[in-house]
Amino acid sequence: MAIPLTAQAGDITIEGRVLTESGPLVQAEVSAHRSYADMLAGLKPVASAKTDRGGLYKLNLPPDSYYFSASGEHDGRKFYAFHGSNPLAVADKNFWLGLLATPADQQPAYVDGSTGLEGVVRYKGKPLDGAYLALYKPDSKSFKGLGVKTGSVEADGRFNVNTEPGPYVVTVKKIINGKSNRPLQEGDLYCYYSQNPVEVKPGKKAHIELSCHPKINRDSFVATGKIKPEAINTFSEHIASLKYGIRGKVVDGSGKPIAGMNVLAYRLTSPVFMMYHVYHGSEFSALTDDKGAFFIPLDADGDYGLVARDILGDGPHRGEMYGLYQDNIRHAVTFKQGQTIENISIIAGKVMDSTDPASGRVSPETVIGTPDGLPVTLKDTVITKDTVWQGEIIIQGVVSVKRTATLVILPGTVIKFKKSDRDKNGVGDGEILVEGRLIAKGTGDRKIIFTSAEDKPAPNDWSYLQFLASNKGNIIEHCLFEYAFAGVMIHYADVKISDTLFRNNNRGLHYNTADLRVDHSTFINNRIGIRFMRMEGNVQITNNDISKNDIGVLFVRQHVNAVNFDQLNRGQEHPVYENNNIHGNRNYNFSLGEEQERDIKVSGNWWGTALKSEISNLLYERSKTETLSNIYFEPFLEKPVADAGVRGLDPEKPIQFTNSNDSQSIEKLQPGVLTGRFLESNGTPLSGAQLYLYDLNRGPIPSQNSYWRVPNRTEEIGGNGSFTVQAPPGEYCIGAIKRSDGIHIGPPKPTDKFLLSLDATGKPKRYVLKPGAQIDVGNVEEELQGKAGKNLSETKTTIVGSIVDDSGRPLEGVYAFAFTQKTAVGKPIFVSEPSNNKGQFRLNIAEGGSFYLKTRGNLGGGPPQTGLVIDGDKREPLVKVSVNTGETSEHVTLTTRLFPGRGRNRLDR
Repeated sequence: MAIPLTAQAGDITIEGRVLTESGPLVQAEVSAHRSYADMLAGLKPVASAKTDRGGLYKLNLPPDSYYFSASGEHDGRKFYAFHGSNPLAVADKNFWLGLLATPADQQPAYVDGSTGLEGVVRYKGKPLDGAYLALYKPDSKSFKGLGVKTGSVEADGRFNVNTEPGPYVVTVKKIINGKSNRPLQEGDLYCYYSQNPVEVKPGKKAHIELSCHPKINRDSFVATGKIKPEAINTFSEHIASLKYGIRGKVVDGSGKPIAGMNVLAYRLTSPVFMMYHVYHGSEFSALTDDKGAFFIPLDADGDYGLVARDILGDGPHRGEMYGLYQDNIRHAVTFKQGQTIENISIIAGKVMDSTDPASGRVSPETVIGTPDGLPVTLKDTVITKDTVWQGEIIIQGVVSVKRTATLVILPGTVIKFKKSDRDKNGVGDGEILVEGRLIAKGTGDRKIIFTSAEDKPAPNDWSYLQFLASNKGNIIEHCLFEYAFAGVMIHYADVKISDTLFRNNNRGLHYNTADLRVDHSTFINNRIGIRFMRMEGNVQITNNDISKNDIGVLFVRQHVNAVNFDQLNRGQEHPVYENNNIHGNRNYNFSLGEEQERDIKVSGNWWGTALKSEISNLLYERSKTETLSNIYFEPFLEKPVADAGVRGLDPEKPIQFTNSNDSQSIEKLQPGVLTGRFLESNGTPLSGAQLYLYDLNRGPIPSQNSYWRVPNRTEEIGGNGSFTVQAPPGEYCIGAIKRSDGIHIGPPKPTDKFLLSLDATGKPKRYVLKPGAQIDVGNVEEELQGKAGKNLSETKTTIVGSIVDDSGRPLEGVYAFAFTQKTAVGKPIFVSEPSNNKGQFRLNIAEGGSFYLKTRGNLGGGPPQTGLVIDGDKREPLVKVSVNTGETSEHVTLTTRLFPGRGRNRLDR
């Protein structure tokens, strides 16, 4: 037996045996690499050894983490072994590591077809049924959990999975007993494709075949005598003996232990809680015993978020048990090597449980704030007992309402969120997370307000009021939500909302699986009014007014990575959308998300017109692209619902809330109104045009000839050329455009009529709008204007370059968007003309500075479409370009790719 390295002081000895189905694998090469990349590259391992006649080997290794593999031949056939727990931590004790080798797999064979993988899985030469395939990116630290894509293996051992092009590490797993998707245990089967990674090619199906072996159960794999010394532990025994990790208990709301719960520990990489922890599995987990107790062994320092649930994979469904660790707002514990964290308690309850014992209980123990006192500031806070809020509450961070606790918010309370962005994603972290219960019941004249604390508020200043598998009986009445990423977000919870205004948010309301009633509420001037993705739960959306958003309602495809994604329990409880006024939204009144294959019926609503063709024009569904399903909107109402929206609210007038406890802050919230009229050169009204409102707090003044400044808001202008627009206090410029080709977005063409309200010097006029004020702009006449669409190449401050795909091929007809912040959310400040046939673009800007550029193949809202250029995102980072005023920044290359369709593992926060 060869030992290539002399043992050094502090080295750990790893002994083991390499076995095939027929016995020891003699003269096999056993290697230990520090990284998977080193192993794939064929670099020299940290240590290696040859097995002897009994298949035995010995390695001496310094403490670290290693990837262990073995390869050899028997009877002229090649064999390969890859340990399923890689990378393994070598710390301070010697251990025994057995490796089970299966026949080496053949290289992939490619055939024409849909992009993806197909093949056969075998165990001991026979097809393996009841297993699942899991794909991972090669740069993953380990190949555990569900990976980036999964699919079932059929009874004949065959699988067929479609996925995006690129390299993948392929594994197959079979759970012999117990719940699916749990971490592998003794006796379960594991397969690692020995030719990993597999390159998935566009328009090709890669055919592979691979073999499995059992985990920690060599006796079921090979019949050969054991020769391991009793004094040395196997790796699994070594891990179990360490007793370093997290120990605790899972109980229900009454303190009763819950057996059979999966407790998962997630290694946190973000300073804030991420929603994908609700769905995905983890390599660190344990099952609670009859006393509800669990122990999760850990070997690496870090912060670990904790979630308890009875079924893994996909989000929780009605009746399933679920609970977060709630002693801090990250739901996490901090672990250091050699430490055991004791007495961790997780409270779990049934999702959307109609028999929730806490639903009728309110016994406030703590009161925060006073009706007329000074503001109270709350930093990261966990509410553990019934609490009342009143007055002005300023939140700096996250407030979490623990399961079994109730937060009551009194009428007239104003909740302000200070903007902080710890994870640098462009969205403020401020949040109220409810696992317990929340009752926010304002009144008609004393609203409860959720808003930004910033001097210049904007959408995404704070995250959301989120209900996550919360107790039953949540109520929101007579409230205002503004300047959030999503005013209210609901996952697996029961919530009733009425007489509530959602405005100036990225999304007004976002829900997933829910029992939800939304009645007499108004959604106005949000990027998306309502967004949802599942048909599970009793959802009734009635008597609401949804208007002047980019998209009124968006129904997206479910994006959860789980085994049998295409056969997920996605629910069959169709939401009820009836007696709503869904009209006048800027891009679409109702839109389906990319690859949405589920039809939806939304009859019985007013869509802004009684003409079927006009209604259809503002629906994004199969009539727009064949890859989508249908929106059935007939029969529809032929006139508006008279009392839809917040009762007593006139959306055409300033919205004034008279909360007695905060008159100064309410005054700041009151918008003002701009009115006026646009006239053509012959004095006739400029009908069929769009009003442009430019917020000068969010960008430079507009220009007719030098650059294209994207307006912050657009509104339809009346047939007599008049307009009335409501806006928050601030400084604005006003313009209008009448298109010659009917297209309502993008830079003006020479044939378009583009007007700006000008001052006496011919420059765009600035209007300072004060709280509650009304400004009459008067007549804006075409004859006083210059012509739109002049040669924009005359501008002096410019960014020029080329747009190419990831192979370097020039892309024609693609736009460059410029942002002043590193975010791909919301509207850009400037937009280029489309790139020419050489991929060249020219982006004119107002003045010098630093800009973040992204590309897109079309303009306007709605989901990106398959085959068009994708938005910038984490895989396509925004390109930062700096330019001085009066100069040109040249040779900028924007590399992008065509959008392949939504991935299966992308989740919202």
